[in-house]
Amino acid sequence: MSRHGVRYSTHSKRSALLLVVTACLLGCSGDDSVSLSRCAISSECPRPFFCNFGQCVSLDTVDRDGDGIPEEVERSLGLDPERTDSDGDGQSDFNEVDFDSNTREFSPRDRDGDGIIDALESDTEDADGDGYSDEVDPCNLDPDCPTEGGQENDCATQVGEICVYGLGACEVLGNLECADGRRDAVCVGEALPPQAERCDDIDNDCDGKTDEDFGDVGSVCTPGVGQCRATGVIQCDSNNTSSCSVEAGMPSDERCDGNDNDCDGRIDEEYELGAICDSGDGVCLREGVIGCDEDQVNARCLPMVVDDVAETCDGIDNDCDGLIDEGFGAIGTACERGEDACAVEGVLACNLEGTELICSVVATEPTPELCNELDDDCDGQVDELFAQKGAPCSGGVGACAFEGRYTCDEAGTALTCDTQMPSTVEERCDSVDNDCDGRIDETFLDLGNADGRSRVRLYLCALTLRC
Repeated sequence: MSRHGVRYSTHSKRSALLLVVTACLLGCSGDDSVSLSRCAISSECPRPFFCNFGQCVSLDTVDRDGDGIPEEVERSLGLDPERTDSDGDGQSDFNEVDFDSNTREFSPRDRDGDGIIDALESDTEDADGDGYSDEVDPCNLDPDCPTEGGQENDCATQVGEICVYGLGACEVLGNLECADGRRDAVCVGEALPPQAERCDDIDNDCDGKTDEDFGDVGSVCTPGVGQCRATGVIQCDSNNTSSCSVEAGMPSDERCDGNDNDCDGRIDEEYELGAICDSGDGVCLREGVIGCDEDQVNARCLPMVVDDVAETCDGIDNDCDGLIDEGFGAIGTACERGEDACAVEGVLACNLEGTELICSVVATEPTPELCNELDDDCDGQVDELFAQKGAPCSGGVGACAFEGRYTCDEAGTALTCDTQMPSTVEERCDSVDNDCDGRIDETFLDLGNADGRSRVRLYLCALTLRC
């Protein structure tokens, strides 16, 4: 296949013979411009030759600018045979004409139908400034002229079609009509009367602009300053006015952190940042400048020179940077040693070597478990040796019988029933163990029969009591 997409053909004996003869002539003479035969059109020549001034010739011999079009064709189309891009729009002439690969014939292309072929009409220039290049604009000097399609876009074909007439809230449906002296159609109708502009995202006054009297609705707004600044958009509100969609934040106390915390337009104004100061004492006395501290809350004197000495945990500013024991966490923070009853509370403090923080107390040693609601042996269990604690219990006899629950005794070494035995009284003749000694009516004569008949006994008790 040649560079122009033309295939070599062997479909006929005549073409094959011509190719052989051509190859022989070219090979023997060394001249690729040798005439093969007379022709009227390129299809009469064997592929890949073209008909040029009545002779079948190789394209390379008749294409001085290398654009793929024979010189005779370029002259007939009005193109410049010395330039690959006659109209200078960045597209080669070959790409702006039509080529039939079967007949090997070139024909002009005129997309906008203005009589100027595309290869001679720039696709980058716009003579009337209507936004369409001259190559697709049938009226290069009329900005209202229809664009691609040429005469077929004549307004006569559009008359009567429905269109939208007017702007904004004044829009109505109209009809297309031909304008005087022009080929493009215009929309004709009777627009609604304009109204006063409101802030409602509608073009009420029909001037092509929306909410133009209420600031730049939809644009970004930033109320507040410093840390109070917020970002929103301008929007319409219920009062037919515009406002920012967000409000400024609330100010806070000024901190030494490079921000305007109190939102007064000043940053760290309460601190004399940059002022010369003295840092440290004694051997650590250094000239410094006031700057924000490490917590970015307050300001402190920052030494201009820091000693190359490692800081240790000893309550001394070893590296003379104006800080004591920095890097060792929160000295003095509460801590705890031990578990359960053995736990002791203390605070974090430097160890003797000054290398780390330790808790300042030692856990209590465990003791034998007692019955006292405490984990004396620090095993995570309370009174575990007294399994019956809280279980039901009872005691006493006769009128002194009672019920309760097991609790720890005063010494914490044993369990006792938590209900006291009722007070004893003098024995009475009533078949009750009044003095709680396990015997009933023992101070009275046993007047009963051997068979223990109770009614005799009760009768005797009753006689005794009456006496």
